[in-house]
Amino acid sequence: MALINSSNTAVSYSPHPPRIKETVWILAVMRLMPLIPSAVSSIKSKHSNVKVALSLGGNTAGGVEVLFHPSSIDSWVSNAVSSLTHIIKQYNLDGIDIDYEHFGATPEIFAECIGQVITILKKNRVISFASIAPFDDDQVQAHYLVLWKSYGRLIDYVNFQYYAYDQGTTVAQFISFFKTQSRNYNGGKVLVSFTSEENGGLSPENGFFTACNMLKKQQQLHGIFVWSADDSKGRRIPLREAISNTVSNIQVGL
Repeated sequence: MALINSSNTAVSYSPHPPRIKETVWILAVMRLMPLIPSAVSSIKSKHSNVKVALSLGGNTAGGVEVLFHPSSIDSWVSNAVSSLTHIIKQYNLDGIDIDYEHFGATPEIFAECIGQVITILKKNRVISFASIAPFDDDQVQAHYLVLWKSYGRLIDYVNFQYYAYDQGTTVAQFISFFKTQSRNYNGGKVLVSFTSEENGGLSPENGFFTACNMLKKQQQLHGIFVWSADDSKGRRIPLREAISNTVSNIQVGL
């Protein structure tokens, strides 16, 4: 799950999903997560600007790659809409985040499946926002850019995984990467990001917030995406203070 507040800061939570097939992965993971509807309601009642999203896909489930491989567009869309509607209403969620990273279908099929689901859920007022989480990989970009071209108007945030770039990324490189992805997802709210796992990209210790302030001065800072809240507990980085100093009127849940 991910928390996204009104100042466009996303903080992700990563559970440990079971070894099961993709067709039932969404429901099963939700059943096993240590999160109940009342917990979501409690978070939202205490922080009125927080929105909670359900993330689809991810890298692995139980050590097995999560593969996007629908049997058909119509059946996948129908099953996804039904399952997601049930979960979102049960847990009082606000949106969905698309995070598929492995593909057994063409970019066109991926775009239609995801695009149609977002369209239907928004039309039915089940969700108020949708985000995507691509990163700089040829196959990943091929799929998400086709989705963006066809359905970008319905996608509210691009949570680009800048931490997928090499560890030791410099501020100058980070700014260059951001401008490249802003061109790729032209017209979108492309969020900057870092990981608390210390394994890639530009870290807070090495200038992440310096880069944020540079983008802010250029009026190009649309929000901050942090992966992940559970991994950040043991780190001595004052994330709340640092983010608050970068983006005004912000509240961060970790």
